[in-house]
Amino acid sequence: EAASAFQEMCAAAVGDGAYFYGVLGYRSYEDQKSAWETIALYNGESYAEANAAKEGASEHQSGLAVNIASTYESEKEFTDTEAYQWCKENAASYGFIERYPSGKESITGFTAEPDHYRYVGKDIAQAVAASGLTYDEYYALYLAPWNDEALKPDSITSNHASASASPISTAQAAAAAPSASSG
Repeated sequence: EAASAFQEMCAAAVGDGAYFYGVLGYRSYEDQKSAWETIALYNGESYAEANAAKEGASEHQSGLAVNIASTYESEKEFTDTEAYQWCKENAASYGFIERYPSGKESITGFTAEPDHYRYVGKDIAQAVAASGLTYDEYYALYLAPWNDEALKPDSITSNHASASASPISTAQAAAAAPSASSG
């Protein structure tokens, strides 16, 4: 489902003149372990903790995450590309969210990864995008089970875009539960 949605998203982007491709999608347990150990070896464990997931905790192991690169703008930072702007404006329509946005490191627990997109399905992706929240915040407020439903907020009232309570079903929420770690 995620792969099909990504193919559909890429085709739509090409139609709009934005070109990108998936650099990293699924990663096995063994490959994730090797990647984390290599990062830790060359950069230290604290760097690895902030920038990569240990084996068993990567969204890439779920098959729902993809890292994206711009096809014709490789000399630019990804955030300065047409591909990134297109993804910011359109990815939710295909079920993807930018998982680790800049300025939200204290919430997500990871360094910003503007190229890391997570498939959560169209309904959830559009609700997250409309809310102005990170996926972690949205999940905690609207998708995670609450011990006391009376304490669950009806809407977002802080500095975020106005959004009503989640229209997402319990089954959709369970399928979209965030991974504990980044890529």
